[in-house]
Amino acid sequence: MDRVAGLPRQILGSVGLRVISAVMLFAGGVILARWLGPESLGVYSVVLSLASLASLPITSGLPTLVTRETAKAFDSGEHGIIRGLWRFALGLVLASLLLAAILLVITSSLQEDSARVPFSYLAIGFLLVPLMGLDLLRGSAMQGLGSGVWSQMPDALVRPAVFLILLVLGTQVVSGDHLVYGLAANACAAALSFFVGTILLRRITSGRLLPVRAEYHPRVWLRALVSLGALSATQRVLGNIDVLMLGWLGPATDVGLYKVALQGVALMVIVQSAVSAILAARFSTSFAAGDIEAIRRVSDHALLLYIAGSAVFVVAFLSFGEQFIVLFFGPRYTGAVAILTILAIGQLVNALTGPVLDILVMSGHVRPALISASVGCLLVIGSATITVPLFGAPGMAISTASGVALANLMMAASVKNCVGFDATLLGAIPRWSKGRRRRKLI
Repeated sequence: MDRVAGLPRQILGSVGLRVISAVMLFAGGVILARWLGPESLGVYSVVLSLASLASLPITSGLPTLVTRETAKAFDSGEHGIIRGLWRFALGLVLASLLLAAILLVITSSLQEDSARVPFSYLAIGFLLVPLMGLDLLRGSAMQGLGSGVWSQMPDALVRPAVFLILLVLGTQVVSGDHLVYGLAANACAAALSFFVGTILLRRITSGRLLPVRAEYHPRVWLRALVSLGALSATQRVLGNIDVLMLGWLGPATDVGLYKVALQGVALMVIVQSAVSAILAARFSTSFAAGDIEAIRRVSDHALLLYIAGSAVFVVAFLSFGEQFIVLFFGPRYTGAVAILTILAIGQLVNALTGPVLDILVMSGHVRPALISASVGCLLVIGSATITVPLFGAPGMAISTASGVALANLMMAASVKNCVGFDATLLGAIPRWSKGRRRRKLI
């Protein structure tokens, strides 16, 4: 069985979806930034980061577990395990909602004074918590069944399109609290995205899953969920701690500038996120079959796309970063240029390491990935206490880029030790040269 067959077509479809999604998200981000202004945008960013952290009890490791185990069971024809796994996961999501609500209340009480975020804003942000958990579970199930492109459609098309439409309408008719409307629009878009995704999941399962009795392996799943949950929680903290640290150590205006820079960096990760959505299931089935060669080939394809997608944006931001910021966000956000440049260079370093996180997680080597992410997170937090007071938002960007780059480099070393090949550019170059020599001999 050729586990690399069809990969270019699926990646192309996934990248196409992400490009369209990125355009709509970027347009929404521009409208939101201009409408709210730096200070309100900073509060908006803090609210969303708190909601993301509050969803950790729901989303920590469970989506990854669902994707990995669904792919393995579907590849071996064990449809009963798939049904049991999905019911098990849904039960955990529903049971975790109360805990997520408690965590949000506790977190909001700790953050309200320093970040000056009213509880009413956080209450609206809480609506995103169950929606994020259920939607991630739905997408993970579809990815495990091999529907990597279809799994992304609700989140990549429906949600940003609805959010963009609501924002455009809001700028024309809303005269009250713009921040409340922006948060509510985000929640409405997420709800409609989940509804559409549920319909797609039902259509896919009706043709692929046999009506067999559900099989349950709760001990195995819970044991795997502990390590995956710890890794997912650490990754989530690593992805949100920069905004929260900046909101704690600096003014809301700096958070708004940082948020604008993140909008630009989001364009860079289009290819990486699109490829990752396709790779997860392939890595899982390849490891289950012991096909390391297929894993290496898929990894090399992903590495090329990662580097190409990141390098283009780094060159563009280095050359026209200020024009980019002023054109789309206005002169009030020129302070985001330096932040954007630093984060873009850091993202390029991450691209050079390849899909190391996906390889470790889908091969079952979660512990080294967890250690790497934890070290990176500690570096971000520790260095931010020094860089932010000295340099402001650009200092936070330096800390973030350094911490994430260190985590990825450590994961790359773990892939080489645990899996047996170097997934980085330095390891891929000799393989590509060897492949070219073979083709010349043929």
